Amino acid sequence: MLDPFRGCGTSVVLAHKLHRRWIGIDISGNAIDEIQTAFKRLGVHENEAYELSEGLPDTMVEYARLNPYESQGWLIRRLGGLPNPKKSGDRGVDSDMAIHLGVDADDRDRWGRVIFSVKTGKRGTCGSLSARWAARRRTSVSCILDVKPTEKMEEAALRAKTLQYQLRADMPPNEYDRVQILTADEIIEGVMLDCPPTMQAVRKFREAQLEMQV
Repeated sequence: MLDPFRGCGTSVVLAHKLHRRWIGIDISGNAIDEIQTAFKRLGVHENEAYELSEGLPDTMVEYARLNPYESQGWLIRRLGGLPNPKKSGDRGVDSDMAIHLGVDADDRDRWGRVIFSVKTGKRGTCGSLSARWAARRRTSVSCILDVKPTEKMEEAALRAKTLQYQLRADMPPNEYDRVQILTADEIIEGVMLDCPPTMQAVRKFREAQLEMQV
């Protein structure tokens, strides 16, 4: 079975359950992560039951071959975001992602945002963007660089303090840095954004709970 637009991977999961040979293809890094997660739920792991051929950089040398738009999109997808289709005039916001900040006294969900700003190809800064967005109560900023941040950038990130995630009013809150700076090298090595659960993660958790109840 060949699925050249695999998406969330329903067809290849079904093919695997039916013990059929399959090939799945997708351009999205998120789709690749999604199908690996689906297989892990079934106890199926890479290099044991299937092989993954991923045309994405494993080293900084391979990363350097990407053009600025490709590298920007890849970095954002690896952190769980979707790149902003607007390539210019975005005021430094290259993507955003909904995060869960817990529930209020009326058991209603509280949501926040992670703003992604990517500075590639040069020693860029996220100073003004970080200050503007981090001042908003339910927003954090992820600044992604090609190179190591300067001391001034790290100091500015510390001044932004933390964002709180409180699952329920009767539970102690968890704290996350409101401004986080990651480099392309760290992301290639597997470092991920440290933030509250994403909207997608919350939905999956609740769906799993419903399945267990059934």
